[in-house]
Amino acid sequence: MKGLDRLVEFVSNMNPEISKRIKIHLLGPDYQNGFEKMESALIGKACRNVFLFHPKEIWSLGKYLLAQADYSILLSRWDGFPRALRESIYLSTPVLISEETNFKDFVEEHQCGELILNSNDLERLVSSPKKKYYFDSAKQNLSFACIASKKLAFYREILELTNQS
Repeated sequence: MKGLDRLVEFVSNMNPEISKRIKIHLLGPDYQNGFEKMESALIGKACRNVFLFHPKEIWSLGKYLLAQADYSILLSRWDGFPRALRESIYLSTPVLISEETNFKDFVEEHQCGELILNSNDLERLVSSPKKKYYFDSAKQNLSFACIASKKLAFYREILELTNQS
C-alpha cells in the first residue's frame, strides 16, 4: 500500500477536531488493489471521511488536484526517487515524506517539504500556519540537464579510476 496504512494510522491518532478539517485525495492508478486494501483498512475508523478516492482520474484530474493541494504525501517504506514527488515539486506543492523514501536529504536541503514521522507531525502541520517553502533550487536540481551532468561527472570519475589501475 506504499505507506497508506501509515497515513491511516497517523490520521486515526490525530485529535478528531483537527482531522475533520482535512481531506486526503488518493490518486490512482490503482495498482495491486491498493484502494480496496485502503477501504478495508478504513472500515470502522472515525477518519474514513477524510479520504477521497480517485482511481481513474489520475490523468484528467491528478495534476490539477496536485497543483491545488496544500501538500503531497508519500509515507512509503522504500522508494528511490518517486515521480509523484518530482511532479509535486514542479507544481510547487510541498511534499510530506517518510524517512525511508530516499528523498529526505533532498527535501531538507532544498526546503521543499517536511519529514513526517508520526501523527503529531501531521497534526502540527494542519494546526499551524503554513510555512514558506522554496522550489526554485529543487526544480533546477531535478532538471534533466542537472541530473545528466551529475551522471556524466560520476561516469567520468569511474573512467579515471579505471584508467589509473
